Amino acid sequence: MSFTKIVGLLLVTTVQTLSHHVVHHPEAACESIEHHFHSSQDVTINFAHYIPAGTNLSLEQNQVLATCDRPTQLVPVDLCRIAMLVKTSAISNITLEAWLPTSWTGRFLSTGNGGVGGCIQYEDIAYATSFGFASVGANNGHNGTSGEAFYMNTEVVADFAYRSLHTGTVVGKEITQAYYRRPHSKSYYLGCSTGGRQGFKSAQEFPDDFDGIVAGAPAFAFNNLTSWSGHFLPITGSNTSATWLSPADWALVHQDILTQCDGRDGVVDGILEDPDLCQYRPDNLQCSSVNTTDCLTAPQVQTVRSVFEPYYGVDGSLIYPRMQPGSELADANIYYSGQPFPYTVDWLRYAILNDTTWQATNLTVQLAAYAAEANPYNIETWNGDLSPFKKRGGKLLHYHGLADQIISSENSPRYYAHVVSTMNLPPRELDSFYRFFRISGMEHCSGGAGAWQIGQSAEGAAGVSRDAQENVLARMVEWVERGEEYAPETLTGRKFVNDTPSLGTEFVRRHYGMAEPPTPSATSCGSGGIFDLVDCASGSALNSEGTTVNTLLAAIAGSFASFGVQFLIFSILRLRLSRIYRPRSYLVPERERVPAPPRGVYQWLGPLFTTPNLAFIQKCGLDAYFFLRYLRMLLKLFFPLALLILPILLPLNTYSGTEDDDDPATGLDRLSISNVAPRYVRHRLWAHLILAVILIMWFCYVVYKELRGYIRVRQAYLTSPQHRIRASATTVLVTGIPAKWLTLEALAGLYDVFPGGIKNIWINRNFDPLSDKVNHRANVAKSLEDAETVLIKKCRTKNEEAAKKARKAEGKKKRTKTERKEKREHEDAAAEALAESGGISAGDQHQTMHGLHDVLHEAEEQERLHEKEAEKQARRRLHLGVVGDGLGAVEQGLGTGFGAVAGGIGALGRGVGHFGRRAVGDVDAGFRKAGQGFGHGLNQANAGLGFADDEELYRESRMTMSDGSSPRTPAFNRTHLDQFEDAPPTPPAKTPVEERNARLEAKRLGSQLDNALMTPGLEPSPHIAEGEKHAPGTEQVHPLAQPAAVPDPEASESSPSSERTLGAPAELQTTRPSRDSRPKSGMEIEEPASHKAPQSKWKVWKHLNNDHSLELPSPQPHTAEEDEFPLNAAALRATPAGRDLGEKPEQKVSTSKWYTKILLWKKDEQESEEEEVVYPEAFSKEWDEDQDEEPKWRHYIEPKDRETIRLPLFAPTWFPSIPLVGKKVDRIYHLRRELARLNLEIEADQNDVERFPFMNSAFIQFNHQVAAHMACQSLSHHVPQQMAPRIVEISPDDVLWDNMSIKWWERYLRTAIILVICAGLIILYAIPVTFTSLLSKVKLLSQTYDWLRWLNDLPTVAISIIQGLLPPVLLALILLLVPIIFRLLVKQQGVPTGNAREMGVQVWYFAFLFIQVFFVVTLSGGLTAFFSSIASQPDQVIKNLAGNLPKAANYFFSYLMVQALSSSASALLQTGSLFVWFLLGPLLDSTPRAKWERQTTLNKVQWGTFFPPFANFAVIGIIYSIIAPLILVFMLIIFSLFWIVYRYNVLYVYRFFNDTGGLLFPTAVNQLFVGVYFLELCLIGFFFISTDQNDNVACIPQGAIMIVCLVFTIVYQWQLNRAFDPLFQYLPITLEDEAVIRDEEFARAQASKFAPLREDLEGDGADDENTDVRDALERRDKAEETASYATEREEGSQLPVQASPSVGSPASKQGSWHTRDGRPTWKTDRWRQAAPQAVTRLRHLAEGTAASDQQAAAAAQGANGTTDPHAAQQKKDMEAQHTTVGDVLFSGFADDLEDLTTDERDLLVRYAFQHSALRAKRPVVWIPRDKLGVSDDEIKRAKKMSTVEVPGDKVGVREKGDGRGVEKTNIWMSNEGTALDGKGRAVFRRSPPDFSNVDLIAL
Repeated sequence: MSFTKIVGLLLVTTVQTLSHHVVHHPEAACESIEHHFHSSQDVTINFAHYIPAGTNLSLEQNQVLATCDRPTQLVPVDLCRIAMLVKTSAISNITLEAWLPTSWTGRFLSTGNGGVGGCIQYEDIAYATSFGFASVGANNGHNGTSGEAFYMNTEVVADFAYRSLHTGTVVGKEITQAYYRRPHSKSYYLGCSTGGRQGFKSAQEFPDDFDGIVAGAPAFAFNNLTSWSGHFLPITGSNTSATWLSPADWALVHQDILTQCDGRDGVVDGILEDPDLCQYRPDNLQCSSVNTTDCLTAPQVQTVRSVFEPYYGVDGSLIYPRMQPGSELADANIYYSGQPFPYTVDWLRYAILNDTTWQATNLTVQLAAYAAEANPYNIETWNGDLSPFKKRGGKLLHYHGLADQIISSENSPRYYAHVVSTMNLPPRELDSFYRFFRISGMEHCSGGAGAWQIGQSAEGAAGVSRDAQENVLARMVEWVERGEEYAPETLTGRKFVNDTPSLGTEFVRRHYGMAEPPTPSATSCGSGGIFDLVDCASGSALNSEGTTVNTLLAAIAGSFASFGVQFLIFSILRLRLSRIYRPRSYLVPERERVPAPPRGVYQWLGPLFTTPNLAFIQKCGLDAYFFLRYLRMLLKLFFPLALLILPILLPLNTYSGTEDDDDPATGLDRLSISNVAPRYVRHRLWAHLILAVILIMWFCYVVYKELRGYIRVRQAYLTSPQHRIRASATTVLVTGIPAKWLTLEALAGLYDVFPGGIKNIWINRNFDPLSDKVNHRANVAKSLEDAETVLIKKCRTKNEEAAKKARKAEGKKKRTKTERKEKREHEDAAAEALAESGGISAGDQHQTMHGLHDVLHEAEEQERLHEKEAEKQARRRLHLGVVGDGLGAVEQGLGTGFGAVAGGIGALGRGVGHFGRRAVGDVDAGFRKAGQGFGHGLNQANAGLGFADDEELYRESRMTMSDGSSPRTPAFNRTHLDQFEDAPPTPPAKTPVEERNARLEAKRLGSQLDNALMTPGLEPSPHIAEGEKHAPGTEQVHPLAQPAAVPDPEASESSPSSERTLGAPAELQTTRPSRDSRPKSGMEIEEPASHKAPQSKWKVWKHLNNDHSLELPSPQPHTAEEDEFPLNAAALRATPAGRDLGEKPEQKVSTSKWYTKILLWKKDEQESEEEEVVYPEAFSKEWDEDQDEEPKWRHYIEPKDRETIRLPLFAPTWFPSIPLVGKKVDRIYHLRRELARLNLEIEADQNDVERFPFMNSAFIQFNHQVAAHMACQSLSHHVPQQMAPRIVEISPDDVLWDNMSIKWWERYLRTAIILVICAGLIILYAIPVTFTSLLSKVKLLSQTYDWLRWLNDLPTVAISIIQGLLPPVLLALILLLVPIIFRLLVKQQGVPTGNAREMGVQVWYFAFLFIQVFFVVTLSGGLTAFFSSIASQPDQVIKNLAGNLPKAANYFFSYLMVQALSSSASALLQTGSLFVWFLLGPLLDSTPRAKWERQTTLNKVQWGTFFPPFANFAVIGIIYSIIAPLILVFMLIIFSLFWIVYRYNVLYVYRFFNDTGGLLFPTAVNQLFVGVYFLELCLIGFFFISTDQNDNVACIPQGAIMIVCLVFTIVYQWQLNRAFDPLFQYLPITLEDEAVIRDEEFARAQASKFAPLREDLEGDGADDENTDVRDALERRDKAEETASYATEREEGSQLPVQASPSVGSPASKQGSWHTRDGRPTWKTDRWRQAAPQAVTRLRHLAEGTAASDQQAAAAAQGANGTTDPHAAQQKKDMEAQHTTVGDVLFSGFADDLEDLTTDERDLLVRYAFQHSALRAKRPVVWIPRDKLGVSDDEIKRAKKMSTVEVPGDKVGVREKGDGRGVEKTNIWMSNEGTALDGKGRAVFRRSPPDFSNVDLIAL
């Protein structure tokens, strides 16, 4: 304690000592008081007696006073007892006693009363005198505990209401002054119950009476309290009623309450620390067939449920809050005794009604309302304005026991909240004069299981220290007299053993003050374990039972107000913010644009109704159209139902209730099915049944019609010519491909059976490491952009500061506001000029062809050189020699040589094809090496029971082969670089003629071998000698693959041998050639041992089955015949160099990601086996930190001013930097080095794809759409789950590449795990919601838990933010994260596409919304009780639903209205976009790219989260359409508003990318069946629990009929989906012919557009074979450019040339889609157009420039690598010619596929279906230009430090194949089109240099 405090304490003590007054001759003074006492009131002193301490005073007793039960009172001190009679009116008076102690402290205290009685609280008077108070007490205007004195005497009522206490206080102060001859120093009040109300009445109306008031358990809202006290009797009934519970029953209830709620405060001690946390549900106590003892009947359970519910009035308003759980043991003999409560009877009978005959059983809510309105003398005591009391410095201490059995402890917090609201003071400020404490475990005023003794009375102070910490009266004195510092933060309560102080203390507990009024979210959840948290919000909707029309109208009014405000803001901003409210009118490609909406307040609604549906499909896609159609369908569903149901059920429900019911419905409940009285249920519920059946039939009809319409629209869209030319229409994704089928030839041979054949095949590789690098590079590039921009801005700022200092030093005046404005405008104009003047750029790799294109071009040139020579060689070459390594040396005999074609086709040699492994998706050929000999080939039959597993067979076959191919020498492979010189030379590439001859020869020899196999003399020896040496290059046969012994005759007779089967005549062979070297048999009996696959010894289960009598061979991959599917030169070109087609591919297949993550040691082994890749240096260490000369930035800032960063301690790609930890480096220098390194490594990896393993998936593009759909519907593989799933209509941009290598078993495992996680997320969602609700009570928590005590030290503002702002923000964030989490989880499930992910999110998000938004809030017992009931009493679950759903209807009325008005307006206003645009954008966007992306990136719709909320709304509407039909009105409102809002947003705001083709629509439609099922279950339960007035079940027929309807609905949905499921995704064959006709019509229409161009071709006399429309366009463009440029030079102008858009070639040139050449693209020369060329050509195409102009563009490149200003000037400034950003981005290029030629489309498709990491382009570091030249200097320095000399053949830059070094710049940096404006902000006037419009073309 500080010195100041000590001094203050001593002074106060001294003053108190001096003021302590001792009366001399007290006996004489007492007897003579009457002579010198003068009062302002009409007072008569009855007697004045001196009473010595210790006297056991006998009190006057008569028949009335005896009821007070106070015959004696022990006097604690010497005092003067004065009895008085004070007249208050002509017909009323009060009896008043003053006890004046001889030793007086100078303080005055008045006591209160209790109940409705008139008894002086002598024990309280004596208790006060023991503290030295002069104390008074009155009889409250009448004697005794009865209220009979109120009858016909309002003056007595006035005394009781307020006058007695005030008058007694006035007289008491006067008699005190008269006795002590001096006035009192401070006055206090002490009272509880009615006395508590009296204390608050004094504070409200007589603020000068007391300085300090201690009021316990105040009887606030007195009229409502008395009505509430009496309403329990109708609930419990008399003690003979079936609804009554005995005290033993209540003890059972009490124990169940403790079981459910005691632990929620963290301690199980038999005390509910906070009953608000207990939402008790008594359902577990109901008797059942299992439990017949220690249970309650159903009526008793309902009684328990009812007594713990709030008491509502006629209009649904709250009369009084619920009785808190925990008081039931005491109330068993009071409220629940089955007897009328006397206080209720006395007050209503004598004070309100003045009717002595009134009985408690006649209490109604109408009478309660009458009493509340009467409110005699404002006895309600509910005034929340305590300002006068606060102003005069009064202090008020309010306490209430939380086990109060008379006055609900939940009423005191209501009044406290009322004061907070009325006085508009936060609790912190209210604490200055008013503090409220909740005493856990205290009953009414005293007693209970808790620490209830706080010094509140003589009983409460017995055995308790009088220290201020443990005595509430002493604490009040300290607070009043010693100031705010001594204000009570806690009250210490004590509990003695058996409430007997002599037995000792049982426990002590501190009770904390209430920090703020409770909120529903803060009082419904607790911390009593995870299951309590799960049940947090359970049943919250049930609290809305009885909601009045006025309450609903108030909610609607609030929603309308919110709607009106937001709509008004939208109307104002819509015309000003076109970027937010109509970006689709200009900021999208031409084909997607829509006309801008009309101006005006309501005119914009016109296009929403007049725009045809076809326009929505064409402009927005099927998903957008079907979403709007879904809303329209719901209107179509509910509108007729509303017209039919509302006129029937609303009046029927309203007038089917009676006032005679025990629990009549009130408020809006009268409109629901629950209002039907028992006397009417038997007959009137037939109407509900009939309407429910009609609803179900109408619903089924609407669903059928909509799904039929969906199929028709989807089929029409998919078969339209515009869609059929898309790659997605004909491309199939095949996943789960086994290893032996993972080759180009195998897939081609398998799928070429479908009409039209195959066009393209891409086998995917696992580029995850490369993808990680690409993602990391993107982050590094953006970070470098930011760092450079910060540097440039710093230099500008320092320069401005220096200029100001120089200006000041020169004595110039400070610029005026006008001068500053002019200067800024001048700088802005200069910035515009800088941004439009071109700028400089260095390091653009796309201006030079790199990598794969060079390889392809080189191969093409070599092929032309050798073509003639090859024809000559083909004539001279021996036929067997053509095959090369395939047949091998003839000297090895037929057993070896002829084995080359034993697999069905001869090896075709290594061929040309050196570069083939990099084209065609980098697919290795799948043929095995043929030089294994016939004997070896014979032994490759499958082994094992059933079909052998392909993966196992593949691994076994790998054991039989040696690596006969030359080693691969990937770029920078350290291992192979050392061996490169010793590697065998690669055979020269073969020309197409050679390859064709080889193929034909091999085919001929294969036929000869088929016949030769039947010759006994050619059968090989059965065994190969052990240890036999093979010649170099021959195959070492694995022991398990040795030839089998010749079967014995008996075996031969029983089954055909493999040899005999394979020996069929060639002309009878009907299958395509197989690549398998093992024999094929239909069924083998006792397969030879050598044919069996080896079994691992540890696989015990495989050794247990020795029955091999039924062995089925595994089918092997086949290749296509020449006639049906020609294998030409291009096919061989796809085979890696140095390997025969018959050779088993040396391919690595990517393993499961989860497998490698779990088995860490396997990962280490794989990493050790991987070849170490060494990359050359990516930057020059001599110049990486500006070592050469003085850089520009040093002219303005010091090195220490530059930004620095800390390097991560671990892997930089994922581990974050930690402040103050790690090496500190210059940010720009580090990022430059990192970007240069990544650029070089990525480009090297992109040109060395062989390093990356294959994934078990492939894209297959067919020539015909019908073939793609047939391939998906056909069964592809003979083993379950292999080559599945297959997906059609897949967009290249929608592929999730990370999931392309997932095995089928892994997909199942992932699905199971994600299923559990998602279900857990849905159920456990209540936990974070509980956390947010607890934040709103953080002050209370900090006082409850010691480890949170530090929160008390936070500033008031911080506490207010935590409690007020943080909870709603966190709750909104949690709701926002739910779909994001689901999206991540569904991706981890292994879905291959983004569309599949959205479909998964749709399912889970709907489940989440339905369970949490609807189901949980209607459950009375929570999810845990629900699941428990399902397990034990499933029938009870349905009954509970039937009972709860009608009660929760009112909750959903308000909920849906808020959604309909507020949420729809928010969606229209685009609140989120406004927040991002005006708040986040300026804060986060500092670089030109960030601002460009913000400007050009529109809101992206993720349909997986769009459908579920509306499906949930509709489900709620269906469920309540019969139960509470008023909900149909809200359904019409909500779907009408949202249909308008989203029609606008879809048309004008949202941008759509990957379209599912409407696949989410049937899922959303099926989700509506959930509502029908719940409606049927609820009606079934309701019908079976409905009883008539005799308690007999009355609606069994209705329930039975509804069960039939339920079964019908289930069967209907099953059959509906069974019939429609195939049509939801796939197209039938019947549509193909009509589609072809439309294709031809479309082709003719396209041809008509190009007729003038075709005439130009004919006029020029061009050769049709070598010239197309593209050439004509190019010539025309060149001519126009030449003429325009000449004119510009003559006129001295610099106007840019207008580029022409790209157009397609005539239809005659491209042919029909139906009759197009069926040869696969991967077998034609079109495969030479690979990814790099696609990037370059399409980039020029996108810019409206012919590809042939590339060289001209390159010529304009300066010698130093920077852009020539003159050439830059020739580039057209699109911003100067167009008025919108959209024109800049999208004008002058072909933005639709029909505008492209067939070859261009093929080129684009082949480019697009490559892995995204392989297509990734080098990013440009786009920095703003500045007038100081810092930006230009940074670009030059970045170029200088990142330009290095590397071997050309090791980075994909070939210089005629000689491998000599070339210079390579590894950083692309540019400041073209951007600059800093006058305020130092980055501005842009064009798109980033690396932006490509090609990415915008939808495939």
